[in-house]
Amino acid sequence: MLGDSAYGTGDLREQLTAQGHVLVVKPLPLRTAMPGGFTIDDFHIDTKPPRTAHAAPSAAPQ
Repeated sequence: MLGDSAYGTGDLREQLTAQGHVLVVKPLPLRTAMPGGFTIDDFHIDTKPPRTAHAAPSAAPQ
């Protein structure tokens, strides 16, 4: 069973752990919106100076 306990209290999380529940679930891999597309992990946000960059070269004019 999967459930969201991210906002649970410390007491609740302690009780669930004591009952043998695993409170961390491995997330599903990110999927692209279209075949060959990008995921959020393909981007890096540089806050100094603020801009968004992609690791691959772009064909778009800059």
